[in-house]
Amino acid sequence: MTEAVRAIRAKKALPFTMGGDHSVTFPILRAFEGSRPITVVQFDAHMDYRDEAMGVRYGHGNVLRWVRELDWVEKVVAIGIRSLRTRQEDYEASRRDGNTVIPAWDVHAHGVDHFAADLPEGRDVYVTFDIDGMDASVAPGTGTPEVGGLSYEQARRFLELVCTRNRLVGFDLVEVNPSFDPTQITALLSAQIMIEAMGFVFPRGKN
Repeated sequence: MTEAVRAIRAKKALPFTMGGDHSVTFPILRAFEGSRPITVVQFDAHMDYRDEAMGVRYGHGNVLRWVRELDWVEKVVAIGIRSLRTRQEDYEASRRDGNTVIPAWDVHAHGVDHFAADLPEGRDVYVTFDIDGMDASVAPGTGTPEVGGLSYEQARRFLELVCTRNRLVGFDLVEVNPSFDPTQITALLSAQIMIEAMGFVFPRGKN
């Protein structure tokens, strides 16, 4: 994965990647070694910040922990966190590392624009979008769905603020499992999210 993304970047192209489980984000971001500092914006129901999960150190349950330890990653901004399984020590470790956590229930209470100042501006940004960051009513096709997630409109507005105020250097969308969703609405939503991000990066009339 790292070598493939290096090849994409060598051609001056913008890597958009579809997973796979969330563990793919770490090998993808390894391909950015030597780049300018990157802020990672994470859409997710879960912190994914455990030191170790069931004996696994490089899995989907701790991927952002290891992403944050890459020298060229300066910060993680996590949006949509809400799982009841989130451990206090994981939250505290993330905050200790200088990251920002925006829980889904705060977004519902205050609206997206309330958090505009907490989002990066004028930075190189990599977006990792775990589809379980969305509410399970619109994205049931994932292995760890959680109620109370983001609506499409909320996610789209966050993407607009992130992609139009920064330089997007990469994007992944992960954790879609079609076998859990015979309606296919999760896959359709995922495609729409990626198209929206591309539209914000490459608006009509601009190169």
